[in-house]
Amino acid sequence: MPIRLLCLLLLLSCPLKAQDLDTLPANQWELGIALGVGHLDNPLADKGDIRYFLVPQLAYYGDWGYFDNGDLAFTLYDDGDNQLYLSTGVSEDALYFGSWDRIGVTPPVRTAVDCTACPFTPADEPLYMDHNPGWTWLGGLAYSHYGDWGFLRLRLLNDMLGRHDGAFASLRLGKAFTFHGQWQLSLGADWKSAELVDYYYGTESQVVWLKGYQGRSAVDWVLAGQWLYPLGDNWGLLVNLHGRRLGSGIANSPLVNDRTVLDSFIGIAVTF
Repeated sequence: MPIRLLCLLLLLSCPLKAQDLDTLPANQWELGIALGVGHLDNPLADKGDIRYFLVPQLAYYGDWGYFDNGDLAFTLYDDGDNQLYLSTGVSEDALYFGSWDRIGVTPPVRTAVDCTACPFTPADEPLYMDHNPGWTWLGGLAYSHYGDWGFLRLRLLNDMLGRHDGAFASLRLGKAFTFHGQWQLSLGADWKSAELVDYYYGTESQVVWLKGYQGRSAVDWVLAGQWLYPLGDNWGLLVNLHGRRLGSGIANSPLVNDRTVLDSFIGIAVTF
């Protein structure tokens, strides 16, 4: 349970980075916490949405690299505008599954196939399937470019613990600016390999009429915005919105009910 709780806090804090809102001076630790109300849609069948009330902030940026809410990176190249890192981070898909090991899946409509001996589940009752994939660490290369127009970030990561041996790539384009507080807006896409998708969202055929689903590579589209309005020297109002449109390789899984995932948080952020 402590490991699960730690991973949950790290995953919930993933959209809230000190670097994104320029709240952290170089070569200094930042310790803080955001208290408020957060809501994360859970796209899985028979899983409740995730509500949370605090988000930790632990970050450090230095010449060697940085640590920011679970992301750890080591600098390979930095000329001020361009940075290349060795980067690691937590696999975010595990957050949807939490500590539950059963998922309710509505059985498909009975076909004309002769299956009089099949123990059909009544249509109004879900078929429960055992499915509890674990979290894992992803590691690889990350690149950032900052210009007057905004920023570009690229990541290419692979499973480091051998859970699924899958790959993950992400692209973000965004802009940080000041207008009645500190803002950042970004959009991009996340590519997930077939191995990663199958590990989390694939199923095995357990009964005659329910075919197994083998996950395929997918591209998620992502749109995000953060706003920090200072209320004092060390505290302010924080609003975070993070929307995700799941790729068809994930959305077509019988484990998934919703294709759009929204993560929202509003609260007071305090740094120490």
